[in-house]
Amino acid sequence: MILNNDQKASLALVRAGLWEKEVLLASYGKFDLKEIYRLAQEQAVLGLVAAGFVHVTDVKFPKEEVLQFVGRTLQIEQQNKAMNAFIADLIKKLRKEDIYVILVKGQGIAQCYEKPLWRSSGDVDLLSDSDYQRASNILTGIASSVDEENPHNKHLAMGIDGWSVELHGTLRGLIKE
Repeated sequence: MILNNDQKASLALVRAGLWEKEVLLASYGKFDLKEIYRLAQEQAVLGLVAAGFVHVTDVKFPKEEVLQFVGRTLQIEQQNKAMNAFIADLIKKLRKEDIYVILVKGQGIAQCYEKPLWRSSGDVDLLSDSDYQRASNILTGIASSVDEENPHNKHLAMGIDGWSVELHGTLRGLIKE
């Protein structure tokens, strides 16, 4: 696959943000910051791209465009803090019922990031193999909306306190064979 200049510059900024290393963007020719912003949002790496700007040594960016990245990154941080508080409360409610779940996928994996609050969050994915049915009963009891369950994959999506929550009883089906 051949990458265009916007994609090359985006990847360079992600690397610079991840590893805090100097980056030279002029070699990529002309690129569009609006497209880089779109790509960063699409790939949930906007915070890393924002951090990458600090390490660019050969290109000067308009302050208002860089501030757009920084402002959105601060919003993402606030959203993640709120989501983390919601998750802690939700897990506490389940543990009171002697139900144990594991936080998986996006928000769980984000905790391995250097700056976990900079990862764009989606829904809350919980895994409960042996307690799936009991967890399902508790969660649907406090949910404001519940999608139709997929019994084969043991998967149930719901809305709780304004957050999208998915309960998984197995990870089967998440990885295509």
